[in-house]
Amino acid sequence: MIENAALRRQAVADHEVINFLDLRGQEADCKNKELEARVEQLQTAYNLQCGAHSYTERQLSADLAAAQEKCRRLEDGARRDTAELRGELRRLRDELSAAASERALHAQQLKAVKQILQSPG
Repeated sequence: MIENAALRRQAVADHEVINFLDLRGQEADCKNKELEARVEQLQTAYNLQCGAHSYTERQLSADLAAAQEKCRRLEDGARRDTAELRGELRRLRDELSAAASERALHAQQLKAVKQILQSPG
């Protein structure tokens, strides 16, 4: 009987340990499921962030390409305008030179006419 009582106490103690370990296992399973859900949540957030980053990078690349193209067009236009302005400047200098030569000729003619008018005779 003493052995039976000891066996029963041992069985009760074993049963308590098994129940305790089952409870701890269930808690661990629950915590594991929570962590798996959190990992899935974080992975989804990470994927969204990567997608947003990729989208932003594509947008910025497109904006940069457009800005570079606009800059190239502006530089080409500035080169054309500069060439046109240089041509116009040469033309105006030529006109100014011709006008100065014509003025000098008129001044000489005027001087000659004044001399003729002032001479006695």
